[in-house]
Amino acid sequence: MIKTMSDLIGTIVQAGVIPFRPSPDGRLEVLLIRRPEKPQWGIPKGMIGSGQTLREAAEQEAIEEAGAAGEMSPDPVGTYSYKKRGSSRLVHVFLLRVIQTLDEYPERADRLREWFPLEGCGPIVRHSGVAELIGAIPRHIHLSPSGRIAFISHRR
Repeated sequence: MIKTMSDLIGTIVQAGVIPFRPSPDGRLEVLLIRRPEKPQWGIPKGMIGSGQTLREAAEQEAIEEAGAAGEMSPDPVGTYSYKKRGSSRLVHVFLLRVIQTLDEYPERADRLREWFPLEGCGPIVRHSGVAELIGAIPRHIHLSPSGRIAFISHRR
């Protein structure tokens, strides 16, 4: 967990995205991904390319890793941190209201994807920080009875 500025020295910043949609019964579903050889589910995330914004990188990861396209939240809804190969990573996470899932996408052979009810995601995702962000989705959107979704800004 990153707690102070000195903890950020040497930290790799990444962008991630939580793809979601309303189900026919009006509840929310989240599209999670995993590698076939690993049991843990997660969200699309990755490095930020040269000249890319966090939002652009998150959108790219959604397409590359999950084949999901749609409407991105204007700002990150939060962050989480983890370690990989001895390096600290800080992931800025956006929401993606999925409008289309692609049959063909760059990492299709390397990843499984599956829709889960929002309420069922917490216990199956790898990182507790991701589980917290998924659980907070309802605070960041307005879901009308007709199924229309609007993002709620919490910026000050």
